[in-house]
Amino acid sequence: MRHKLIYLLFLIVPLFVLATSIETIQRRGNNWFGGDYDPAYCYLLNSVNNASLKATGHVDHPGTTAQVFGAVVLRVYHLLNRSEQAELHTAVLKDPERHLFVMTYAFLGFNCLFLFFSGIVAFKGTGKPWLAVLLQTAPFFSAMALYNGLTHISQESMLFLSAMMMLTLVSWQFFPGLKKSSRRNILLFAIVTGFGMASKVTFLPLVILPLILIPGLRNKLWYSLASAGTFVLITFPIWTQYGRMLGWLMRLTAHSGRYGSGSIGVIDSTTYLGNIRNLLMSNTLFSAIIAFSLLFLFLVMVLPVLRNKLKNLPEINVLLAVTLVELAGLMLVAKMPGDNYMMPYACLLVLNIFCILLLLWNSSGKTLTSIVLPLLTAIILVLVPYWGLKAKNMLYTPVANQEYIETVKLLSTYDAGYARIYCLPSASPATALFFGNVYARREYLEDLQMMYPNTFFYEAVNHKLMNWSSDTVSLVNVISSFGDKIVLMNMLRGFPLTPGDISYLAKQGIKLNDIYKGQYQTVYEVSTAMDSGSSIQQNPDMDVTCDAETITDDNIFYTTSSGYRFESGVSRSNEKALSGKFSAKLTPSNPYAMTLKMDSLHPGDKFEVSAWRRGGFNDGWLVAAGPSETGFYVQQRMALLNGPDGWNKIVLSFTIPATMAGKQLKIYAWNSGQSELYFDDLRIVMKHEQQVK
Repeated sequence: MRHKLIYLLFLIVPLFVLATSIETIQRRGNNWFGGDYDPAYCYLLNSVNNASLKATGHVDHPGTTAQVFGAVVLRVYHLLNRSEQAELHTAVLKDPERHLFVMTYAFLGFNCLFLFFSGIVAFKGTGKPWLAVLLQTAPFFSAMALYNGLTHISQESMLFLSAMMMLTLVSWQFFPGLKKSSRRNILLFAIVTGFGMASKVTFLPLVILPLILIPGLRNKLWYSLASAGTFVLITFPIWTQYGRMLGWLMRLTAHSGRYGSGSIGVIDSTTYLGNIRNLLMSNTLFSAIIAFSLLFLFLVMVLPVLRNKLKNLPEINVLLAVTLVELAGLMLVAKMPGDNYMMPYACLLVLNIFCILLLLWNSSGKTLTSIVLPLLTAIILVLVPYWGLKAKNMLYTPVANQEYIETVKLLSTYDAGYARIYCLPSASPATALFFGNVYARREYLEDLQMMYPNTFFYEAVNHKLMNWSSDTVSLVNVISSFGDKIVLMNMLRGFPLTPGDISYLAKQGIKLNDIYKGQYQTVYEVSTAMDSGSSIQQNPDMDVTCDAETITDDNIFYTTSSGYRFESGVSRSNEKALSGKFSAKLTPSNPYAMTLKMDSLHPGDKFEVSAWRRGGFNDGWLVAAGPSETGFYVQQRMALLNGPDGWNKIVLSFTIPATMAGKQLKIYAWNSGQSELYFDDLRIVMKHEQQVK
């Protein structure tokens, strides 16, 4: 009975981690606060992809374990939530934060459960309950583990779990008390290794740990092959994208800059040693424990009294192996420095202390083992969690949360006829979903366009205005469509609008009038003198509209009062219409309509083509194309403006290149999907090059 009651001791640390993590989650608030939606929204929408058996969009890390686990959590929650009648992806897009909190608590609960399990395993391996409790404090050695690994949806959640599984297996297999190095145990190491590598490639240095400790070349080979097989099995959901993943990893390896940028070379020799120094200075606990471990190993090697007592103990091998892993991790991270990348190696630091205390415990006198070492262990059990929580609290602040809520609420007060422009980054659900959707293969364009109509995103660094599909949108077109009914949100951190950016916008005809200026985020109303139309629409050389109201007697061509003839008159339908009685109906069997062929073009001619579409957000396109040898082909499917009764306006702007001189241009509507959709009022405006200023 007494032996079983000891197991209650191993609940203390997991419950403490659970309580402090829940407090952090609640204080931090929404995942989009402060523009910190990276990578939470990426993993949220890719988890939805996995749950819906769609292709994963983010495979670089590769992060498969977090996305698959997230998919299981979302699917189970959606099944149990009987009040939710919508499909899973619709429910998530409508309330992403609720689903992110469900995922966060599920990840946290699973990690805390494993912390409890790790204490039991360490106790069975050592027979010493206080040392087992010490092993459970691993997350407190890394502020990033406490924050990213336990309270935030990211690949670090599963990376932290992988590191915990590895050090738990080491304590179980290579310390006294249990049988070592059976094929079954080696397979367990291989499963953990494959799981860790499928979580994030920064797990790679931890692969060294079993390779050093497992005895025998044949066993090491068995471990390596089984690890590779496990990795393939776990990453099966992304097997079709292995080429993309490997290409990314090769760029990371072969280039000296961040994220595969920079010159060819594994490291940048001019900065590498400085990066190591900076990492050691910013990770003082890591540096101190590594230095002490190296000193301890050195003393064991040079002092006969210690060498004779300790050199053959398994704890020495473990201490040497884990120190080498941590140094390898430091060298890996120094290529692309970031304190967050040090997380898995920082979590292993507890194993260094664990080994040193165990060595002293097994080789010291009664006084040291009964009084001094337990007291030292107790001090560590108090100081390390205190340090870890203090460091974690420095990683975030809730002080701006209310301001973020107020600015988003302010934008919601503008009616649906307003265009909303969000600078990137900015703190809002729209920008978070935009980011997540980009990394989820843009699977949810249609849903997001309907939920957030007339929404655009501005990348101030490149002066690039984008729609939901990340296509560049003409600022002039937005002004001509919305006039002064435009609001803009800008966050005053990261990449805020500079005086140069504001000057650039002024040259485009935009003046920003701040209606809310906070400490962290600003909302502007836009005023402009260009609301009467774009420069192309002013005195154009051509302005023709196909409204589908008149056709030739043979039903082959739509006609206009100015004599233009648009092909595919057979698509004419009276089922839906924006204006008049007719529109063009595009079906899978009749996917093209309103085709106009034009000759006598000049390089530099400016075109603005617009049309109203009903249905087929993902499949209804405006296209302008030349002969294949010219390479000229432009298209647009994202709506610029939402209209009545489900109609939305697409605008396609382009300039005729030199390769199109003397060639024929085709402008047409296209249905690329399997559904039916409608086009009406296709308008083509053109100005010759010599008149465009």
